[in-house]
Amino acid sequence: MSEAVRVARQGVLVVALNRWSLGGASRRWGSDARGRVLGRARDFTLASLRSHALAAAGPRLRGLRWASALFPGGLVAAHVRIPFGGVIGIAVELAP
Repeated sequence: MSEAVRVARQGVLVVALNRWSLGGASRRWGSDARGRVLGRARDFTLASLRSHALAAAGPRLRGLRWASALFPGGLVAAHVRIPFGGVIGIAVELAP
């Protein structure tokens, strides 16, 4: 994230698997947890993503906005304001 902030002009959008979601639990304990892809994947909490964003942006930080999304039944998204969706996205707004 530090490198993305360094080269960004206005901001960075980060999307990560939510550690506290069913998908996050499945990634850690499911049948594919030790597979090629999921075995190396990382998941995050909202607090850990915010912490990484704050540290990476430093004095350039203008604002942080986040959202969490659930994906029931495929690609239909329902946005929620609690960090329990399958993914968490954070928009890091930066000063020039």
